[in-house]
Amino acid sequence: MTEIYYYTQSGGTGTLVGSAPAPSTIYYKDVSGAMTALGTISAPTSTTPTGVDAFGVKMINPTKVGGRVFNAPLTTGSTRTLGSGQRDGTTDFKPLGDGKYTITPSAGELTMTGNAPRAYVFDEARTKLFENVEITAYYKMISHTSAFASGYQGFEMGVRGQHELGGTNARVYYSRHSLNGTWWRLKEDVHPKSYDVTVKTGVPFSTNTWYGMKMVVRSQADGSVRIQSYRDTTDGANGGTWTLMSDFVDTNGA
Repeated sequence: MTEIYYYTQSGGTGTLVGSAPAPSTIYYKDVSGAMTALGTISAPTSTTPTGVDAFGVKMINPTKVGGRVFNAPLTTGSTRTLGSGQRDGTTDFKPLGDGKYTITPSAGELTMTGNAPRAYVFDEARTKLFENVEITAYYKMISHTSAFASGYQGFEMGVRGQHELGGTNARVYYSRHSLNGTWWRLKEDVHPKSYDVTVKTGVPFSTNTWYGMKMVVRSQADGSVRIQSYRDTTDGANGGTWTLMSDFVDTNGA
């Protein structure tokens, strides 16, 4: 007969394993009574023990132990305006589109103006790539100067991609909320070719109103990719009330 025991790091009397707590050291005892260590269960760690991110927004999934987190640098430093291609200090935040970008730390906001403003989380060496991600942003339209019947104008969020490498394997999954009230999902294999699918229509996009968008993208065991998008209309009250807008499995993978 073999019996399995655990000891907590505080010591004490060994306990037969039922469900061992962490931290514990696990041993087995053979028929002679000799105890041999099998290994240690470490205490769990989490970057978000309360289930919210650095801005107080609810997370649908916890960050895995050792996972990478990027928080936009919107609450530190002084008010500053960046141009296209100008990195914000030493962070990975870098605008690359046609526009002007002003960070106001006192408000924790980024204001973007221009014909096609785009802000990237961009590692020049392309070594810090995000694969399985949950990404969240809040956005507000202050004004616009062009018609938006086409559905292209609005707020768009993209993950996994290297969109800036035009003409190569971009690998981007997007969610878009158009000013005309359309919610989209998109996949861009090779920039600028994309597959655009209307998810919902009649989704309000009013001026001077905060909306939240969240994407969860993760690879699955069979090689497919699951893409979910969510929306919050409470301006982040109590971490936001996140309504599922789209849940799609890309069987072609990415």
